[in-house]
Amino acid sequence: MIANKKFKHFTMEDHQKSLGDDTLNIDKARAGGYDQGRLTWHPWRGLPSGDGDVADAAEKQDYEAPCKIRGTSDVHAELYAIKQACQASQAVQSPWRAMWKKSKPQLGVTVALQVFQQLTGINAIMFYAPVLFQTVGFKSDAALYSAAIMGGINVLSTLVSLALVDPLGRRKLLLEGSVQMLVAQVAIGALLGKSLKAGQEPSGEVAIWIIVLTCVFVPGFTWSWGPMGWLIPSEIFPLESRPAGQSVAILVNMLFTFLIAQAFLSMLCAMHFAIYFFFAAWVLVMGIAAFFLLPEKKGLPIEDVDSVWRNHRVWRALLPPPTEAEAHQQNMRQSL
Repeated sequence: MIANKKFKHFTMEDHQKSLGDDTLNIDKARAGGYDQGRLTWHPWRGLPSGDGDVADAAEKQDYEAPCKIRGTSDVHAELYAIKQACQASQAVQSPWRAMWKKSKPQLGVTVALQVFQQLTGINAIMFYAPVLFQTVGFKSDAALYSAAIMGGINVLSTLVSLALVDPLGRRKLLLEGSVQMLVAQVAIGALLGKSLKAGQEPSGEVAIWIIVLTCVFVPGFTWSWGPMGWLIPSEIFPLESRPAGQSVAILVNMLFTFLIAQAFLSMLCAMHFAIYFFFAAWVLVMGIAAFFLLPEKKGLPIEDVDSVWRNHRVWRALLPPPTEAEAHQQNMRQSL
């Protein structure tokens, strides 16, 4: 239920008074980033707030939450940077036009990430996994065990990605994942090719090795090209064109998910084990592309991400020079 302003005021302020002074202070609750939280046990009480909540908390002279969220004691400088970026984005009338005019490199990288994500071969791996489990001896429960094991690996690998994405950076995760997936794909293709050329199904020993390699491939995807394909597009666009950039990312991802799903069975029937070499070649291409074409923004405030592209040896030629206002805002943020 969504409360109106009067009812919301009653439920928060009067509820606190009725419980006494030992309850959570409402102003501190708002500064902590849980606007609707009037009970101390709400499960989202530890979640970080957005830029608007940080600004609101700073204006109320309660700096503890903003300092903890932003990792800096200079809340005034952070607040100024946020306000400057928001004012610049609000002055743009057409995010799509701004994206095409000022963010061509970011747009190209976003499209490439979504296409590459589907060309990693994750669908080929997951498709063949139940067959491998059945060969090893799981029989009718092969699909169930396959889903459970691969699902567990997915969850654990995602947690690893969450822990490493900021300390290591996006680019290093992509490169490591590319190497890991490339080795697994080539090894799986070689093992399947050796068995199928002999005119027989993979033996139990071969199937076990392929399952092990599958369990190597899946985390390589899950902590690199899987989540980074969504995280990076959300960070690389300027504020004024970020909604348009995210829309393009979703559109291209859904389109190529559909295309790969439609083409996969025909490719598998035509190429057999060679389909793994096909996807391995694409993994090699995307690893090289990530090494040479993707800037790293680790530790850089999201308001300053545009400067990374302007200083990149490949993309800077495609970007227009910053306007006088943009250059002034950039200098002001760097001086704070």
